[in-house]
Amino acid sequence: MLVCIYCEEEKGDKNFSSEHVIPKSLGGAQVPDRFKTQRVCETCNNNLGLFVDASFEKNWFISNWLHAIYPTDKIQDGFKEIPLICIGILKEKAPFLQTDEICEYYLGPNHESIFWIRPDDERLFGYVGGNPRTTKDANTRAYFFMSKKSESNAHAMLYSFKHAFSGRKVDKILAGQIDGFEISKIGLRPPNEHEKTEIQWLDNYAFNQNEKVQCQIRHYGRFDIRFLSKLARGLSFCIWGDKVLQSPYSREIFKGIWLKNDEPMPDTKNVSIFANQDQNLLDRFGYPKAIVITFMQIDKNISMCVNIGTKKSARIICADEKMLTDIDRRKIEGGLAIVIFSFLKKAISMTLMEFLAHKDGTLPHPELAKIEQEFDLTSEKAPRNLQDKP
Repeated sequence: MLVCIYCEEEKGDKNFSSEHVIPKSLGGAQVPDRFKTQRVCETCNNNLGLFVDASFEKNWFISNWLHAIYPTDKIQDGFKEIPLICIGILKEKAPFLQTDEICEYYLGPNHESIFWIRPDDERLFGYVGGNPRTTKDANTRAYFFMSKKSESNAHAMLYSFKHAFSGRKVDKILAGQIDGFEISKIGLRPPNEHEKTEIQWLDNYAFNQNEKVQCQIRHYGRFDIRFLSKLARGLSFCIWGDKVLQSPYSREIFKGIWLKNDEPMPDTKNVSIFANQDQNLLDRFGYPKAIVITFMQIDKNISMCVNIGTKKSARIICADEKMLTDIDRRKIEGGLAIVIFSFLKKAISMTLMEFLAHKDGTLPHPELAKIEQEFDLTSEKAPRNLQDKP
């Protein structure tokens, strides 16, 4: 019998499965095995993956902040897809939509316009792209419009279109033409007569008006608290074991994982990703084009910080002074930094001191230095409207 680190229920060994404590969508498959565990029951693995991990990654703000750190200047084999930037759901319901359908508007790497017609989901209404489990099996369609800038970076455009909506049954329709290229090679096809009328409506709505396309976004509250609490408990367990489940403060982390909208906030000593950001700290502990998770000692507490590039961060106390002995603290002596490059499917683990020494230029880290030689890590612009708070 084992006890699940998330629900704390005792279950038979067969009820447990491998857990990527850092979600795969954030690069968790590439991190060292020490940050994965077998102490999560299948129920929590499935449900928390959908309702906590996915609610973080597929939040409109988080999704686009993650996409903003994805480079488009160099594209090579082995890249994941170049993400499309979700602008939102069209405010005006297109006349050709079914009652249970919505039209989600995306931008490509050169400001191409993509309109995805997909089922709505009342339960997971705040997820960009809808319910990840049900939309992958739904037959949907998307219309791809070129932009004036498409030819300036055609490689990025073609790569983006080819891999858009991967893993889903999306009929990809080109609303226009790409001269000198067989569009079937990137999974697109020309429209039929019925689809041309839908394209005409979208063209008139989106491009033949003086105002910008009117969209709405949907947003859950408290999603980041639940995610931070789950990540803090999972990584703390990987480092220190069962003792992080047994202190009074661990009860607050537990409450954070299972927090409901009508419940009082737990005392998790966290800073939301939507809080005012100190740019000096972001520059210090973040890294361009990467997700960086750091652990450091503050007084006698251990703080975990999640940085998205050098623009956004959130932090939480994952272990308080009553949890750990001096021997425990020495397990992360010098701090800990996990640097994840999703576009390269690569993660690098090092001490926080090594990470900061590289950033200061006093002692370059060989793996980070190699990546810096291959990619432009200086440009990191967030898509429009992403500076606004919800």
